[in-house]
Amino acid sequence: IDTAGDLYVIDINNVGKPENRRKKRLFDLASSGLMLLFSPLLILIQKNKLNFISNCFRVLLGIYSWVGYGKAPRKDLPAIKPSVLTPADVSKIELQADKINLLFLSYSKDYSVEKDIKIVFSSIKSLGN
Repeated sequence: IDTAGDLYVIDINNVGKPENRRKKRLFDLASSGLMLLFSPLLILIQKNKLNFISNCFRVLLGIYSWVGYGKAPRKDLPAIKPSVLTPADVSKIELQADKINLLFLSYSKDYSVEKDIKIVFSSIKSLGN
């Protein structure tokens, strides 16, 4: 029977799990390929057109990921590649640092490819940043 001293372990869908890293990489490969295929159309809406093509190749080569914690590595969260976009990019208002940290924590703790798709499509004009 359970006592107060027992440790309860909840299986968290961590972004650092091997299957989630695999899903994330497959999403990056597929989306980069599609973006390069449709780049003549997508480049028209980009803020930084030249950097958009560069980012597509960086993600395709595995240097960057489309979604993550940004360019600065985070020691307190599971290790993933530097990214072009962050979960905070979905917000249209300026967020405080503690809100951004909560978004990063939520993203890393409960990862799904659907979140990546939502972030990429909602920030499609910023893929060249």
